[in-house]
This record gives sequence, C-alpha cells and structure tokens, in this order.
Amino acid sequence: VDYMQTDYADSNWNIITLPENPENVVSENHTYWFRKDITIPQDLASDTSFTLQLCTIDGADALWFNGTFVSQSSFNAELRSYDIPASLVNEGENNITLQLGFLKASGFFNESGAIMELQSTTTPTNFVSVAGDWRFQQGIIFNNDNIVNNEYKITIMGSSTAQGWGATDNY
Repeated sequence: VDYMQTDYADSNWNIITLPENPENVVSENHTYWFRKDITIPQDLASDTSFTLQLCTIDGADALWFNGTFVSQSSFNAELRSYDIPASLVNEGENNITLQLGFLKASGFFNESGAIMELQSTTTPTNFVSVAGDWRFQQGIIFNNDNIVNNEYKITIMGSSTAQGWGATDNY
C-alpha cells in the first residue's frame, strides 16, 4: 500500500486532532498511518534547513515528507524531531506521512498541547504549525504471528529490519 505517496486518496480515513492523546480512538497492538497536508508560504519554503517537531511518541515510527522517506525511530518515548532536507520542501501544499507502531493505546502522542511544527533552522521564528486535524488509518494488528523469540517483530516501512521489543514488556 502506498500510503506515503503524496497523491494517495485518503479522504475516507478517520480524522483526529493532534497532539491530543488518541486513547479513545486507537486500539492496543496495532500500527497506524497518519497523514497531514500543510501549506508552506514562500518565505518559509525559501529557507535552506528545516526541522519537523512532533512531540513525544511512545512507540516506533517512520516518516515521509512529500512521499520521500526521511527517518525512523525505534520503540521509545522520545521527542520526535526530524531534519527535513530543503529539497523536499515546496512552496504551497506539502504532505507529511507517519507510520506508527504501538503495543498500548496510551503510547501515541502523549503531550497534550505540545508544539508540533515545521520550522526553519536558519530562522527559528519562521515556522508552520502541523498540529490540528490529521487523517489516520489502522495498519497491521500484532498477534502471535508477529512474535519471534519472545519479541514482537513488525516492519516499519523504510526500515531494512523488523523493529522488535519484548512481548512480555509492559507496553
């Protein structure tokens, strides 16, 4: 599935407002895809260096910007901050796609009210917010087929290896 492509038709996906914690709409032991289109003004698009900040996520993730794989993180609760190459940032509409994997429903965006933005690293006061409505779709469900040597194994798109964590961990 090409969820990360900028032209992927996601109009029938659910809507969630982030960075609120989506415990009431997600289930344990799943992966999820999140997508957001943002409009970048000319003065921001002309900068040469960018950082995308997405608050703390307690899980594994992979990020695409305008259909190009940018980065991935393993299963840990850390502030997500991604360097976005200037060559990927366009004036006008841009797309952010995240694939997230969690063992617990409370592990998503766990900083209500946190700053979520695409920021110029050369002019930090120049940014566009990415908080607000995102589209999301459930991905795979973790089950016994995903357990190898007492670890859950899933492939986060863009990763050369499966991400793993203990099946008995308290997630």
